[in-house]
Amino acid sequence: MENANQIIENETKRAIWNAFNILRPVLDMSEAKNYIITLFFYKFISKVTDLQSNEQVFIPENYSYEFVLREPTKNIGKAIDKALEMIEKENSKKLENISSNVQFEQLCTKYGDKLLLDLLDEFERINLDFSLPNSEITNAIGDAFESLFVQFAEIDNRLVSDYYTPAQVSSLLAKVAAPQSGNSIYDPACGTSSLLINAAKEAGSNNISLFGQDLNRTVSAFSKMNLLLHGYFNAEIKCDDTLVSPQFTGNSELMKFDIVLSNPPFSMNWDAGRAEYDTYKRFHRDIPPRSKADYAFISHMIESTREGSGRMGVVVPQGVLFRGAVERKIRKKIIEENIIEAIIGLPPNVFYGTAIPAVIMLFHKGKKENKDVLFIDASQQFESLKAKNNIRDEDIEKILKFIDRFREDTPLTTEVGEVLQDGYAFRATIKDIKNNDYNLNIPLYVKAAVSIREESLPLRSLNEVQLSIIQTEKELEVESRRMFELVKQLNR
Repeated sequence: MENANQIIENETKRAIWNAFNILRPVLDMSEAKNYIITLFFYKFISKVTDLQSNEQVFIPENYSYEFVLREPTKNIGKAIDKALEMIEKENSKKLENISSNVQFEQLCTKYGDKLLLDLLDEFERINLDFSLPNSEITNAIGDAFESLFVQFAEIDNRLVSDYYTPAQVSSLLAKVAAPQSGNSIYDPACGTSSLLINAAKEAGSNNISLFGQDLNRTVSAFSKMNLLLHGYFNAEIKCDDTLVSPQFTGNSELMKFDIVLSNPPFSMNWDAGRAEYDTYKRFHRDIPPRSKADYAFISHMIESTREGSGRMGVVVPQGVLFRGAVERKIRKKIIEENIIEAIIGLPPNVFYGTAIPAVIMLFHKGKKENKDVLFIDASQQFESLKAKNNIRDEDIEKILKFIDRFREDTPLTTEVGEVLQDGYAFRATIKDIKNNDYNLNIPLYVKAAVSIREESLPLRSLNEVQLSIIQTEKELEVESRRMFELVKQLNR
Protein backbone atom coordinates (compact mmCIF):
# COMPACT_ATOMS: atom_id res chain seq x y z
CA MET A 1 0.00 0.00 0.00
CA GLU A 2 1.34 3.46 -0.94
CA ASN A 3 2.12 5.96 1.81
CA ALA A 4 1.38 9.70 1.69
CA ASN A 5 4.76 10.53 0.18
CA GLN A 6 4.38 8.00 -2.62
CA ILE A 7 0.81 9.09 -3.43
CA ILE A 8 1.69 12.79 -3.61
CA GLU A 9 4.92 12.10 -5.48
CA ASN A 10 3.14 9.92 -8.05
CA GLU A 11 0.37 12.47 -8.51
CA THR A 12 2.99 15.20 -8.84
CA LYS A 13 4.89 13.26 -11.49
CA ARG A 14 1.71 12.77 -13.48
CA ALA A 15 0.79 16.45 -13.17
CA ILE A 16 4.29 17.58 -14.17
CA TRP A 17 4.36 15.36 -17.23
CA ASN A 18 0.95 16.65 -18.33
CA ALA A 19 2.02 20.24 -17.59
CA PHE A 20 5.07 19.86 -19.80
CA ASN A 21 2.86 18.54 -22.59
CA ILE A 22 0.61 21.60 -22.22
CA LEU A 23 3.52 24.05 -22.37
CA ARG A 24 5.71 22.19 -24.86
CA PRO A 25 4.10 23.71 -28.00
CA VAL A 26 4.74 27.30 -26.86
CA LEU A 27 7.72 27.32 -24.44
CA ASP A 28 11.12 25.67 -24.39
CA MET A 29 11.62 23.20 -21.56
CA SER A 30 13.77 25.53 -19.47
CA GLU A 31 11.06 28.22 -19.42
CA ALA A 32 8.32 25.64 -18.86
CA LYS A 33 10.22 24.26 -15.88
CA ASN A 34 10.24 27.68 -14.18
CA TYR A 35 6.47 28.09 -14.52
CA ILE A 36 5.79 24.57 -13.25
CA ILE A 37 8.06 24.93 -10.20
CA THR A 38 6.57 28.30 -9.29
CA LEU A 39 2.97 27.07 -9.63
CA PHE A 40 3.69 24.03 -7.46
CA PHE A 41 5.25 26.24 -4.81
CA TYR A 42 2.39 28.73 -4.91
CA LYS A 43 -0.21 25.98 -4.51
CA PHE A 44 1.41 24.34 -1.50
CA ILE A 45 3.24 27.05 0.47
CA SER A 46 0.03 28.38 2.03
CA LYS A 47 -0.96 24.82 2.99
CA VAL A 48 2.43 24.14 4.59
CA THR A 49 2.32 27.37 6.61
CA ASP A 50 -1.21 26.51 7.77
CA LEU A 51 -0.13 23.03 8.83
CA GLN A 52 2.92 24.34 10.67
CA SER A 53 0.95 27.20 12.29
CA ASN A 54 4.02 29.23 11.46
CA GLU A 55 3.89 33.01 11.66
CA GLN A 56 7.36 33.48 10.20
CA VAL A 57 6.01 33.05 6.67
CA PHE A 58 2.89 35.10 6.02
CA ILE A 59 0.50 34.35 3.16
CA PRO A 60 -2.03 37.21 2.78
CA GLU A 61 -5.51 35.68 2.82
CA ASN A 62 -6.68 37.45 -0.33
CA TYR A 63 -3.63 36.23 -2.20
CA SER A 64 -3.56 32.54 -1.27
CA TYR A 65 -3.74 29.98 -4.06
CA GLU A 66 -7.20 28.86 -2.97
CA PHE A 67 -8.58 32.43 -2.84
CA VAL A 68 -7.21 33.47 -6.24
CA LEU A 69 -8.61 30.36 -7.95
CA ARG A 70 -11.95 30.68 -6.17
CA GLU A 71 -12.54 34.31 -7.08
CA PRO A 72 -13.83 34.85 -10.63
CA THR A 73 -11.45 36.93 -12.72
CA LYS A 74 -10.97 37.77 -16.36
CA ASN A 75 -7.19 37.85 -15.96
CA ILE A 76 -6.02 34.88 -13.95
CA GLY A 77 -2.40 35.45 -15.00
CA LYS A 78 -2.37 38.97 -13.60
CA ALA A 79 -4.01 37.74 -10.39
CA ILE A 80 -1.31 35.10 -9.84
CA ASP A 81 1.49 37.59 -10.59
CA LYS A 82 0.01 39.99 -8.03
CA ALA A 83 -0.34 37.22 -5.45
CA LEU A 84 3.29 36.14 -5.86
CA GLU A 85 4.40 39.77 -5.65
CA MET A 86 2.49 40.25 -2.39
CA ILE A 87 3.76 36.98 -0.88
CA GLU A 88 7.32 37.98 -1.76
CA LYS A 89 6.78 41.48 -0.32
CA GLU A 90 5.42 40.13 2.97
CA ASN A 91 8.33 37.67 3.26
CA SER A 92 11.10 39.65 1.57
CA LYS A 93 14.05 37.96 3.28
CA LYS A 94 12.79 34.41 2.89
CA LEU A 95 11.19 34.63 -0.56
CA GLU A 96 13.18 37.20 -2.50
CA ASN A 97 13.10 36.64 -6.30
CA ILE A 98 10.49 33.86 -6.26
CA SER A 99 8.54 35.52 -9.05
CA SER A 100 11.43 37.08 -10.97
CA ASN A 101 11.65 34.34 -13.60
CA VAL A 102 7.95 33.98 -14.51
CA GLN A 103 5.26 36.32 -15.85
CA PHE A 104 1.87 34.64 -15.87
CA GLU A 105 0.04 37.69 -17.24
CA GLN A 106 2.41 37.83 -20.18
CA LEU A 107 1.90 34.10 -20.73
CA CYS A 108 -1.88 34.59 -20.88
CA THR A 109 -1.61 37.66 -23.10
CA LYS A 110 0.53 35.77 -25.57
CA TYR A 111 -1.21 32.38 -25.56
CA GLY A 112 -4.61 32.94 -23.96
CA ASP A 113 -6.05 32.16 -20.51
CA LYS A 114 -6.89 28.56 -21.43
CA LEU A 115 -3.22 27.54 -21.37
CA LEU A 116 -2.83 28.66 -17.73
CA LEU A 117 -6.23 27.30 -16.72
CA ASP A 118 -5.24 23.88 -18.10
CA LEU A 119 -2.07 24.01 -15.99
CA LEU A 120 -4.05 24.91 -12.89
CA ASP A 121 -6.42 22.00 -13.55
CA GLU A 122 -3.46 19.62 -13.51
CA PHE A 123 -2.23 20.93 -10.16
CA GLU A 124 -5.74 20.71 -8.70
CA ARG A 125 -5.51 16.93 -9.13
CA ILE A 126 -2.66 16.69 -6.60
CA ASN A 127 -4.63 15.87 -3.46
CA LEU A 128 -3.62 15.72 0.19
CA ASP A 129 -4.82 13.20 2.75
CA PHE A 130 -5.78 15.43 5.68
CA SER A 131 -6.36 12.44 7.95
CA LEU A 132 -2.56 12.15 8.21
CA PRO A 133 -0.47 13.96 10.83
CA ASN A 134 0.57 17.46 9.71
CA SER A 135 4.27 16.57 9.76
CA GLU A 136 3.69 13.70 7.34
CA ILE A 137 1.80 15.94 4.93
CA THR A 138 4.56 18.58 5.11
CA ASN A 139 7.26 15.97 4.45
CA ALA A 140 5.25 14.56 1.55
CA ILE A 141 4.82 18.00 -0.04
CA GLY A 142 8.51 18.82 0.39
CA ASP A 143 9.64 15.48 -1.06
CA ALA A 144 7.21 15.86 -3.96
CA PHE A 145 8.67 19.31 -4.71
CA GLU A 146 12.19 17.90 -4.74
CA SER A 147 11.06 15.06 -6.99
CA LEU A 148 10.26 17.74 -9.60
CA PHE A 149 13.97 18.18 -10.19
CA VAL A 150 14.46 14.44 -10.65
CA GLN A 151 11.69 14.36 -13.20
CA PHE A 152 13.12 17.36 -15.04
CA ALA A 153 16.45 15.54 -15.19
CA GLU A 154 14.76 12.44 -16.60
CA ILE A 155 13.11 14.59 -19.29
CA ASP A 156 16.38 16.39 -20.09
CA ASN A 157 19.30 16.35 -17.63
CA ARG A 158 20.48 19.75 -18.87
CA LEU A 159 17.49 21.32 -17.12
CA VAL A 160 18.90 20.73 -13.62
CA SER A 161 22.46 19.38 -13.99
CA ASP A 162 24.05 22.65 -12.84
CA TYR A 163 22.23 22.89 -9.52
CA TYR A 164 20.75 19.58 -8.42
CA THR A 165 22.70 16.87 -6.60
CA PRO A 166 21.28 13.35 -7.15
CA ALA A 167 19.47 12.09 -4.06
CA GLN A 168 21.81 9.20 -3.25
CA VAL A 169 24.95 11.32 -3.56
CA SER A 170 23.32 13.97 -1.37
CA SER A 171 22.27 11.33 1.16
CA LEU A 172 25.76 9.79 1.25
CA LEU A 173 27.44 13.15 1.82
CA ALA A 174 24.99 14.05 4.58
CA LYS A 175 25.49 10.71 6.35
CA VAL A 176 29.30 10.71 6.29
CA ALA A 177 29.31 14.27 7.67
CA ALA A 178 27.37 13.00 10.70
CA PRO A 179 25.45 16.19 11.64
CA GLN A 180 23.87 16.36 15.10
CA SER A 181 21.17 18.31 16.88
CA GLY A 182 22.27 21.88 17.53
CA ASN A 183 24.65 22.03 14.55
CA SER A 184 24.93 24.88 12.09
CA ILE A 185 25.12 23.57 8.50
CA TYR A 186 26.35 25.56 5.49
CA ASP A 187 26.52 25.03 1.72
CA PRO A 188 28.40 27.75 -0.25
CA ALA A 189 27.08 26.51 -3.64
CA CYS A 190 23.70 25.29 -2.46
CA GLY A 191 21.74 24.91 -5.72
CA THR A 192 18.28 23.71 -4.69
CA SER A 193 19.51 22.98 -1.11
CA SER A 194 19.01 19.23 -1.36
CA LEU A 195 22.25 18.77 0.60
CA LEU A 196 21.09 21.08 3.38
CA ILE A 197 17.75 19.26 3.60
CA ASN A 198 19.38 15.82 3.70
CA ALA A 199 21.82 16.98 6.37
CA ALA A 200 18.96 18.40 8.45
CA LYS A 201 17.07 15.12 8.16
CA GLU A 202 20.20 13.20 9.12
CA ALA A 203 20.59 15.32 12.26
CA GLY A 204 17.13 14.06 13.27
CA SER A 205 16.18 17.30 14.97
CA ASN A 206 14.59 20.66 14.25
CA ASN A 207 17.28 22.19 16.43
CA ILE A 208 19.60 22.95 13.52
CA SER A 209 20.53 26.10 11.59
CA LEU A 210 20.76 26.02 7.78
CA PHE A 211 22.69 28.48 5.60
CA GLY A 212 23.31 28.53 1.86
CA GLN A 213 24.53 30.73 -0.97
CA ASP A 214 24.22 30.43 -4.74
CA LEU A 215 25.29 32.66 -7.61
CA ASN A 216 22.20 32.11 -9.75
CA ARG A 217 19.18 34.23 -8.77
CA THR A 218 16.59 31.79 -10.12
CA VAL A 219 18.26 28.81 -8.47
CA SER A 220 18.52 30.56 -5.11
CA ALA A 221 14.77 31.23 -5.35
CA PHE A 222 14.14 27.52 -6.00
CA SER A 223 16.33 26.77 -2.98
CA LYS A 224 14.17 28.95 -0.73
CA MET A 225 11.02 27.28 -2.06
CA ASN A 226 12.46 23.82 -1.41
CA LEU A 227 13.44 24.61 2.17
CA LEU A 228 10.11 26.25 3.03
CA LEU A 229 8.04 23.40 1.59
CA HIS A 230 10.09 21.01 3.73
CA GLY A 231 9.21 23.11 6.77
CA TYR A 232 12.63 24.76 7.30
CA PHE A 233 11.35 28.30 7.82
CA ASN A 234 14.48 29.67 9.49
CA ALA A 235 16.98 28.72 6.79
CA GLU A 236 18.99 31.61 5.34
CA ILE A 237 19.74 31.60 1.61
CA LYS A 238 21.78 34.37 -0.03
CA CYS A 239 22.37 35.12 -3.70
CA ASP A 240 25.88 36.18 -4.76
CA ASP A 241 29.23 34.82 -5.89
CA THR A 242 30.62 32.98 -2.86
CA LEU A 243 34.22 33.10 -4.10
CA VAL A 244 34.14 36.86 -4.63
CA SER A 245 31.48 38.02 -2.16
CA PRO A 246 30.71 35.56 0.65
CA GLN A 247 27.52 36.66 2.41
CA PHE A 248 27.86 34.90 5.77
CA THR A 249 30.34 37.10 7.59
CA GLY A 250 30.67 39.16 10.75
CA ASN A 251 33.31 41.52 12.17
CA SER A 252 35.32 41.23 8.92
CA GLU A 253 35.54 37.46 9.35
CA LEU A 254 33.80 34.48 7.81
CA MET A 255 31.13 32.85 9.92
CA LYS A 256 32.20 29.43 11.23
CA PHE A 257 29.90 26.42 10.90
CA ASP A 258 29.79 22.98 12.53
CA ILE A 259 29.13 21.23 9.19
CA VAL A 260 30.08 22.53 5.73
CA LEU A 261 28.87 20.51 2.73
CA SER A 262 28.80 21.24 -0.98
CA ASN A 263 28.74 19.91 -4.53
CA PRO A 264 30.16 23.00 -6.29
CA PRO A 265 30.45 23.30 -10.09
CA PHE A 266 33.35 21.21 -11.37
CA SER A 267 36.46 23.08 -12.58
CA MET A 268 34.66 26.29 -13.50
CA ASN A 269 36.31 29.62 -14.33
CA TRP A 270 36.44 32.11 -11.49
CA ASP A 271 37.66 35.63 -10.77
CA ALA A 272 41.07 34.64 -9.43
CA GLY A 273 42.40 38.16 -9.95
CA ARG A 274 40.64 39.37 -6.81
CA ALA A 275 41.91 36.55 -4.61
CA GLU A 276 45.18 38.27 -3.69
CA TYR A 277 43.18 41.05 -2.02
CA ASP A 278 40.59 38.79 -0.39
CA THR A 279 39.38 40.40 2.83
CA TYR A 280 39.03 37.05 4.54
CA LYS A 281 42.46 35.67 3.51
CA ARG A 282 40.87 32.45 2.27
CA PHE A 283 43.60 31.80 -0.28
CA HIS A 284 46.66 32.00 2.00
CA ARG A 285 47.85 28.57 0.84
CA ASP A 286 48.05 29.92 -2.73
CA ILE A 287 45.66 31.13 -5.39
CA PRO A 288 43.99 28.37 -7.45
CA PRO A 289 44.19 28.68 -11.26
CA ARG A 290 41.67 30.93 -12.97
CA SER A 291 40.39 28.05 -15.10
CA LYS A 292 39.70 25.70 -12.16
CA ALA A 293 37.83 26.92 -9.10
CA ASP A 294 37.86 23.56 -7.29
CA TYR A 295 40.49 24.54 -4.73
CA ALA A 296 38.94 27.99 -4.42
CA PHE A 297 35.75 26.37 -3.14
CA ILE A 298 37.73 23.96 -0.96
CA SER A 299 39.75 26.84 0.52
CA HIS A 300 36.60 28.84 1.25
CA MET A 301 34.93 25.84 2.85
CA ILE A 302 37.92 25.03 5.07
CA GLU A 303 38.03 28.60 6.35
CA SER A 304 34.25 28.45 7.02
CA THR A 305 34.52 25.26 9.13
CA ARG A 306 34.58 25.61 12.90
CA GLU A 307 38.05 25.22 14.40
CA GLY A 308 38.72 22.22 16.61
CA SER A 309 35.54 20.30 15.86
CA GLY A 310 33.99 21.17 12.47
CA ARG A 311 33.44 18.63 9.69
CA MET A 312 33.40 19.31 5.97
CA GLY A 313 32.49 17.28 2.90
CA VAL A 314 32.84 18.30 -0.74
CA VAL A 315 32.24 16.62 -4.10
CA VAL A 316 35.07 17.36 -6.55
CA PRO A 317 36.45 16.01 -9.83
CA GLN A 318 39.16 13.37 -9.44
CA GLY A 319 41.78 15.71 -10.86
CA VAL A 320 41.76 17.62 -7.58
CA LEU A 321 43.56 14.64 -6.04
CA PHE A 322 46.59 14.65 -8.34
CA ARG A 323 46.83 17.77 -10.54
CA GLY A 324 50.20 19.51 -10.32
CA ALA A 325 51.56 23.06 -10.32
CA VAL A 326 49.82 25.45 -7.91
CA GLU A 327 47.11 22.91 -7.05
CA ARG A 328 49.80 20.53 -5.77
CA LYS A 329 51.15 23.31 -3.53
CA ILE A 330 47.71 23.93 -2.07
CA ARG A 331 47.03 20.21 -1.65
CA LYS A 332 50.40 19.70 0.11
CA LYS A 333 49.66 22.48 2.61
CA ILE A 334 46.17 21.12 3.32
CA ILE A 335 47.61 17.63 3.90
CA GLU A 336 50.23 19.04 6.28
CA GLU A 337 47.46 20.76 8.27
CA ASN A 338 46.11 17.27 9.07
CA ILE A 339 42.47 18.03 8.33
CA ILE A 340 41.78 15.54 5.53
CA GLU A 341 39.85 12.60 6.93
CA ALA A 342 38.80 10.48 3.95
CA ILE A 343 38.72 10.27 0.15
CA ILE A 344 35.78 8.34 -1.37
CA GLY A 345 35.82 7.44 -5.06
CA LEU A 346 32.32 7.55 -6.55
CA PRO A 347 30.93 5.42 -9.39
CA PRO A 348 31.03 6.84 -12.92
CA ASN A 349 28.01 8.58 -14.42
CA VAL A 350 26.07 9.23 -11.20
CA PHE A 351 25.51 12.95 -11.89
CA TYR A 352 23.10 14.53 -14.33
CA GLY A 353 24.77 16.14 -17.32
CA THR A 354 28.34 14.92 -16.80
CA ALA A 355 30.17 11.59 -16.72
CA ILE A 356 33.35 13.08 -15.25
CA PRO A 357 34.83 10.90 -12.45
CA ALA A 358 34.19 12.40 -9.03
CA VAL A 359 35.17 11.89 -5.41
CA ILE A 360 34.00 13.01 -1.99
CA MET A 361 36.67 14.61 0.19
CA LEU A 362 35.97 14.59 3.92
CA PHE A 363 37.70 16.98 6.31
CA HIS A 364 37.70 17.13 10.10
CA LYS A 365 39.25 19.91 12.17
CA GLY A 366 39.32 17.70 15.25
CA LYS A 367 41.67 14.89 14.09
CA LYS A 368 44.30 15.79 16.70
CA GLU A 369 46.90 12.99 16.93
CA ASN A 370 45.26 10.97 14.14
CA LYS A 371 47.25 11.73 10.99
CA ASP A 372 45.90 8.82 8.95
CA VAL A 373 43.66 9.23 5.89
CA LEU A 374 41.03 6.71 4.78
CA PHE A 375 40.81 5.88 1.07
CA ILE A 376 37.69 4.14 -0.27
CA ASP A 377 37.24 3.03 -3.87
CA ALA A 378 33.45 2.74 -4.24
CA SER A 379 33.62 3.23 -8.01
CA GLN A 380 32.47 -0.32 -8.74
CA GLN A 381 29.59 -0.32 -6.27
CA PHE A 382 26.48 0.83 -8.11
CA GLU A 383 23.29 -0.05 -9.94
CA SER A 384 23.11 0.61 -13.69
CA LEU A 385 19.97 2.48 -14.67
CA LYS A 386 18.77 3.72 -18.04
CA ALA A 387 19.79 7.37 -17.73
CA LYS A 388 22.68 7.08 -15.25
CA ASN A 389 24.21 4.93 -12.54
CA ASN A 390 22.77 4.89 -9.03
CA ILE A 391 24.44 4.45 -5.64
CA ARG A 392 22.35 1.91 -3.75
CA ASP A 393 21.45 1.96 -0.05
CA GLU A 394 23.73 -1.04 0.54
CA ASP A 395 26.61 0.82 -1.14
CA ILE A 396 26.10 3.75 1.23
CA GLU A 397 25.96 1.41 4.23
CA LYS A 398 29.24 -0.22 3.21
CA ILE A 399 30.97 3.17 2.97
CA LEU A 400 29.57 4.21 6.35
CA LYS A 401 30.84 0.99 7.92
CA PHE A 402 34.42 1.82 6.95
CA ILE A 403 34.07 5.50 7.88
CA ASP A 404 32.80 4.55 11.36
CA ARG A 405 35.56 1.99 11.77
CA PHE A 406 38.19 4.56 10.78
CA ARG A 407 36.84 7.07 13.30
CA GLU A 408 36.65 4.55 16.11
CA ASP A 409 40.00 2.79 15.63
CA THR A 410 43.22 4.13 17.11
CA PRO A 411 45.70 5.70 14.67
CA LEU A 412 48.37 3.49 13.13
CA THR A 413 51.74 3.43 14.86
CA THR A 414 53.58 2.13 11.80
CA GLU A 415 54.84 4.18 8.86
CA VAL A 416 53.08 1.88 6.40
CA GLY A 417 49.31 1.94 5.95
CA GLU A 418 46.82 -0.87 6.42
CA VAL A 419 44.65 -2.65 3.86
CA LEU A 420 41.12 -2.72 5.28
CA GLN A 421 39.61 -4.56 2.30
CA ASP A 422 41.39 -5.60 -0.87
CA GLY A 423 40.43 -3.39 -3.78
CA TYR A 424 38.12 -1.26 -1.64
CA ALA A 425 39.55 0.43 1.48
CA PHE A 426 43.00 1.46 2.73
CA ARG A 427 44.09 3.35 5.85
CA ALA A 428 47.07 5.47 4.76
CA THR A 429 49.70 7.03 6.99
CA ILE A 430 51.16 10.48 6.39
CA LYS A 431 54.37 8.66 5.36
CA ASP A 432 52.45 6.85 2.59
CA ILE A 433 51.16 10.16 1.30
CA LYS A 434 54.57 11.84 1.41
CA ASN A 435 56.09 8.88 -0.43
CA ASN A 436 53.52 9.49 -3.18
CA ASP A 437 54.59 13.15 -3.39
CA TYR A 438 51.28 14.33 -1.86
CA ASN A 439 49.31 12.73 -4.68
CA LEU A 440 45.95 11.54 -3.29
CA ASN A 441 44.77 9.59 -6.34
CA ILE A 442 42.92 6.58 -4.96
CA PRO A 443 44.63 3.83 -7.08
CA LEU A 444 47.95 4.72 -5.40
CA TYR A 445 46.49 3.49 -2.11
CA VAL A 446 43.65 1.11 -2.93
CA LYS A 447 45.26 -1.41 -5.23
CA ALA A 448 43.16 -2.52 -8.18
CA ALA A 449 41.21 -5.73 -7.63
CA VAL A 450 39.65 -7.88 -10.34
CA SER A 451 36.32 -6.25 -11.19
CA ILE A 452 33.29 -8.22 -10.08
CA ARG A 453 31.12 -6.35 -12.55
CA GLU A 454 29.83 -8.09 -15.64
CA GLU A 455 31.49 -5.80 -18.17
CA SER A 456 35.12 -6.60 -18.90
CA LEU A 457 37.26 -3.47 -19.01
CA PRO A 458 40.85 -3.41 -20.30
CA LEU A 459 43.46 -2.65 -17.63
CA ARG A 460 45.21 0.70 -18.03
CA SER A 461 48.20 2.23 -16.37
CA LEU A 462 47.72 4.90 -13.72
CA ASN A 463 49.22 7.48 -16.11
CA GLU A 464 46.69 6.57 -18.78
CA VAL A 465 43.84 6.93 -16.30
CA GLN A 466 45.11 10.31 -15.13
CA LEU A 467 45.56 11.56 -18.71
CA SER A 468 42.03 10.44 -19.54
CA ILE A 469 40.64 12.33 -16.55
CA ILE A 470 42.64 15.46 -17.42
CA GLN A 471 41.34 15.37 -21.00
CA THR A 472 37.76 15.03 -19.74
CA GLU A 473 38.30 18.00 -17.43
CA LYS A 474 39.68 20.08 -20.30
CA GLU A 475 36.50 19.43 -22.25
CA LEU A 476 34.46 20.30 -19.18
CA GLU A 477 36.47 23.50 -18.74
CA VAL A 478 35.36 24.78 -22.15
CA GLU A 479 31.71 24.08 -21.31
CA SER A 480 31.94 25.57 -17.81
CA ARG A 481 33.50 28.76 -19.24
CA ARG A 482 30.47 29.11 -21.49
CA MET A 483 28.08 28.47 -18.59
CA PHE A 484 29.89 30.99 -16.36
CA GLU A 485 29.41 33.71 -18.96
CA LEU A 486 25.73 32.81 -19.32
CA VAL A 487 25.17 33.00 -15.55
CA LYS A 488 26.84 36.41 -15.41
CA GLN A 489 24.54 37.65 -18.14
CA LEU A 490 21.45 36.29 -16.34
CA ASN A 491 22.36 38.09 -13.14
CA ARG A 492 23.01 41.50 -14.72
